[in-house]
Amino acid sequence: MAECARGVDVRRTWSEQEMVRSFGGQMFPGTPDGVFESWEGSLTCVQVVRVPVVVDMSPLEMQETLDQTILVKIVKSQHWLRACNVVPHDFVIFCWLPFMIPDEVAESGHALMQRVQKLDARFSLRLAVPTEPGALFPALFAHGAQFRKSTSDSRGKSVSESDVSGFTGVDDASDDEEEACAWDITWAWDSDPNCLGICDAEGSDAEASSGSDDEVDMEWDITWEWQSDGCCSPKEQLESQRSATQDQGSVVVDSGGVGGSAGFTWDNGG
Repeated sequence: MAECARGVDVRRTWSEQEMVRSFGGQMFPGTPDGVFESWEGSLTCVQVVRVPVVVDMSPLEMQETLDQTILVKIVKSQHWLRACNVVPHDFVIFCWLPFMIPDEVAESGHALMQRVQKLDARFSLRLAVPTEPGALFPALFAHGAQFRKSTSDSRGKSVSESDVSGFTGVDDASDDEEEACAWDITWAWDSDPNCLGICDAEGSDAEASSGSDDEVDMEWDITWEWQSDGCCSPKEQLESQRSATQDQGSVVVDSGGVGGSAGFTWDNGG
């Protein structure tokens, strides 16, 4: 981290909680060893790895080991980048070497990184040998791995350049999302000429029938029955009923027991 941040005005360094990404109770692989931000706004991720090379290896074996170490870290780091959805300015694969390797081996590693950068330009490579190799590399470092490699069969899984995913940038990703949102909501019957003719005919018939119905509905008859049959109006009928009731309101009733000519007037309340 200190080596990669040299000469950079660091604004903030990410905590381990910010770097770790998990899903379903399991952490995503490829968590970087450090992430820092500069005051210019650039984000730098650093993935530190010790390359398991030993002095007894041939230059070709060292080259294969270095290439495999770089590819494994790149593929895992891409998984982490997709999980956290960040786009760093630089993702450094920092390789510690236990000793000085031949120049052709180092050139092969840098050539591999140049090919990877054509797919994903975020990654870069740094090779370094510590001032005190014994502090990072124990005496028997990588000897066990070399033995397991020599005795393993073809079932051992390795990573190749074809496993590296391509990354073109945020602009292209946003364009893809916009194109994906351009939905076609045209129904199938809209694109069928035969169906269009039928639908148009039905629509015109419906409009014609609706228009005729509207005309019939607008011919309202507000003539009352007493006006058409020559009858009296309700007010006249009510007045005639009142007058008839008043004429019959007073009735002379014979008392029957008081005298022949005696009687009294009975008001029926009308």
